[in-house]
Amino acid sequence: MSTQESAAGGWSGRKRRTIKLGVVLASVVVGLLMAEVFLRVAGYSYPVFYAPDERRGWSLRPGMAGWYRKENDVYVRINNAGLRDREHSRQKPAATLRIAVIGDSYAEALQVPLEDAFWMVLERRLKACGGLDGRDVEVINFGVSGYGTAQELITLREQVWDYAPDIVVLAVTTNNDITDNSRALKKTDEIPYFVYHNGAITLDDSFRRTRAFRLRQSLPNRLGSWIRDSSRVIQAIHQSHGAIKTFLAARRRAPADPAPPLMTPPPPSSPMPQASASPADVTTRAAAQSP
Repeated sequence: MSTQESAAGGWSGRKRRTIKLGVVLASVVVGLLMAEVFLRVAGYSYPVFYAPDERRGWSLRPGMAGWYRKENDVYVRINNAGLRDREHSRQKPAATLRIAVIGDSYAEALQVPLEDAFWMVLERRLKACGGLDGRDVEVINFGVSGYGTAQELITLREQVWDYAPDIVVLAVTTNNDITDNSRALKKTDEIPYFVYHNGAITLDDSFRRTRAFRLRQSLPNRLGSWIRDSSRVIQAIHQSHGAIKTFLAARRRAPADPAPPLMTPPPPSSPMPQASASPADVTTRAAAQSP
């Protein structure tokens, strides 16, 4: 075989491989597009409602909307101020009793429709009680899943006071709100803590300098978040990955031999985020205070 014929045969082989590769890539793209259309038509949606926050570790993403499906099927919309609530003006309306609610996932209440959250029930019942001398009642929810009282104090100082509430209600769960304030018990460096240092309680926000937090704030990560928000296929992959990790973690934590039952069963533990937003599950403390 001549050199010219060998070169022609080699070029023909490369051309065939290129065509095959093009067909494979085109098939993958068409398949992904079909899956994207199918998931959108089926109403599939797993948006990420949280974003890194330089003061509190994370916070709700303003304007984010979609279906929350982890513990219920609820359409959730985060308002423009980053609250799981309706829109509220920062200036308090005249003749209005304004109540601010601070808490974790019990207050955030992604698991229930907005009108069934305990703070919405509170607002309706206070309006109906007839003992407020004609004043209206407005309850604003500042709850964010996973927050301990350190993050809630920062929320109070940097967000709640801007709304000039007459009453602040702190929704506390004894399940984890105490341990959330200790790095040794919380076992994470990705949130702020208040620590006792040089005879005073000071804010430790060193999490902002950790590699993990800086990575979440990076341009590639923000680009990935945009792609995830825009693609139902990527959301499905992300959700499946999280479900597999949760399953494997539960398998690793499970004891080889289950312990014998106790005579008196211990109180149930609630993973974060908690599965209920009922007022019976929280202890509230109201303090009529002003900045």
